Amino acid sequence: LRRRRQALRWATGGAALLVAVLWILAGVFALDFLFSLQTLQRAVVMAVGAGLLVWAFLKFTRPYWGVSESLIDVALLVEKRQGIDSDLVAALQFESPQADRWGSRELEDAVIDYVAELDRGLDVFAGFTAETFWRRSGVLAVTLAIAVVLGVLYPAHLATFLARLG
Repeated sequence: LRRRRQALRWATGGAALLVAVLWILAGVFALDFLFSLQTLQRAVVMAVGAGLLVWAFLKFTRPYWGVSESLIDVALLVEKRQGIDSDLVAALQFESPQADRWGSRELEDAVIDYVAELDRGLDVFAGFTAETFWRRSGVLAVTLAIAVVLGVLYPAHLATFLARLG
């Protein structure tokens, strides 16, 4: 669950970043095409685009890429969603090497056995949703489709634009 949540966060943030890159490039292209920008004007527009890209990264990507969940964090989330006591976290803590110094070995074994029995009917993915990922992936797919269609319809303009970027 932890690996899936991490992969989903990275994919969601990455999709947002790609959408931002494509739309910013489209905006730079549109301004360059409509106003026949000179070199300095194009450089200013590209600098503004770079600023917008940094803003988009900070607003839409960094919140997803900056999250790090420990195994205990995920266990707490599962306990909350499943409405179970803190036995899952306790079992994880009892499995640590330091647990031998904490007290009753019988209590430790009982908690671990209880959670192992509970695990058979526990759906840790309940409430786990990828809605934001699918929404952003849809926006990315539509953006890519528009970019490909425009590239096919106006290949000379696209080639000139890409040459100017380099």
